[in-house]
Amino acid sequence: MPSPVYPTPFVIRPAADFITANPALRRNSQNLARDYANRRLVTDEALQAIGRGLWQALACDADFTQAAQQAGAQTLPIVIESRDPAVQMLPWETLYHPEHGFLGKANGFTLLRRTTEPLASPPPVQKGPLRVLIFTALPDDVDAERARLNVEEEQSQLLEALTPWLAQGRVELTMPDDGRFETLQELLRSRQPHLLFLSGHGKFVAPPAADQPPYGLFLFEDEWGASNPVDER
Repeated sequence: MPSPVYPTPFVIRPAADFITANPALRRNSQNLARDYANRRLVTDEALQAIGRGLWQALACDADFTQAAQQAGAQTLPIVIESRDPAVQMLPWETLYHPEHGFLGKANGFTLLRRTTEPLASPPPVQKGPLRVLIFTALPDDVDAERARLNVEEEQSQLLEALTPWLAQGRVELTMPDDGRFETLQELLRSRQPHLLFLSGHGKFVAPPAADQPPYGLFLFEDEWGASNPVDER
């Protein structure tokens, strides 16, 4: 059974000059994105080096140690809070602590991002089951040898985790056999899921013009089953 979540998250608010004061972080982030886009091997050692650089730049060891001690056996949420898009584009999922390792997957911690502090009075919690949408896009023209997903294994693990709650009526699961973007939009409107698992392929695009920032694409399916790239903009 998972540990209870500590009610007070450890919030990290990078300074306004965080990017300019640490130019290597941005370079490392861009190089990492380029490696993934070009399908180069990215080792754990390389990710650790990037994550260590992020952690050292934050200089929050003492505050973090105190927060972890206060959380005790409970799970401590770690929140990266910034309205700066350049800060949000850094690979925070690699954040690497000298003792706990990758904080995004270490036991006892969760890692998330947000742009602003949450509302002081959140909306009331809805009653009823948790609505879960598992949406998979598998275009037929994706390289079957190099890029096909192990969809059956992913879905098996999710179903194994959700089965007890499904049996109790505490979860409603939607898992369409349709990878079109229009279908996802319709399900988001009609089902209003609390939790979305989006499985598929994406890629980074680096425009040749220096004044245009790189952007991401997700490969949905078109009506004939071929790739339909949809960008993040």
